[in-house]
Amino acid sequence: MLFFSYVAITLYVNSDTTMLGIIRGDYEVGIYSNATKIYILIKQVLNAVITVMIPRISVMIGNHDFDGYHVLVKKLLNTMIVMIAPCATGLFWVSKNIIYVISGESYLQGATPLMILSVALIPAVIAYFYSSCVLLPNKLENGIMWAAIISAVVNILLNLYAIPAFSYNGAAITTLISEIIVLVIMYIWGKKYTKGILSPIDIISVILGCAAIS
Repeated sequence: MLFFSYVAITLYVNSDTTMLGIIRGDYEVGIYSNATKIYILIKQVLNAVITVMIPRISVMIGNHDFDGYHVLVKKLLNTMIVMIAPCATGLFWVSKNIIYVISGESYLQGATPLMILSVALIPAVIAYFYSSCVLLPNKLENGIMWAAIISAVVNILLNLYAIPAFSYNGAAITTLISEIIVLVIMYIWGKKYTKGILSPIDIISVILGCAAIS
């Protein structure tokens, strides 16, 4: 199940760039690739925070310390949201500057897809949290597999319309939609293990912080 999950994830992560090259050409791929490299870099750094907690979470579940598991998962999710939201907000507003510094003026068209992908950071990292810290330790690999397969199919089908119509911006939009679908499916599978771990006060404080950053 994990094998098929990662195959499906690889498909939906790379299908947009591949289809963009086939449908629109190398120029659009060059513009889009600069945006995706920045997006993937930030996402991997944020995911690393989650990865280091997986052994501890697995030990707690193995020892049937479900109270400790709930407390740790709550702290981790709150920490991740406090990190993700400012990163996504900051990246959204300075996308043009980042593209200019890293790739030069000729790639400034990549700012718009990077803005779209900055929004995708939030569901992408939270979905990784659910897959690594909720579903996998609780032996719910089926949820990971179905989330990956459904999002891969949706991503490819949407790309058939979005890329011819909107080029690299369409590819970024389909990535955002796919990340949201993955998060929704994983949340449905794992919600009974994460009930009450995110309070309204935490959400409000993050929204106010992002408003200040903006």
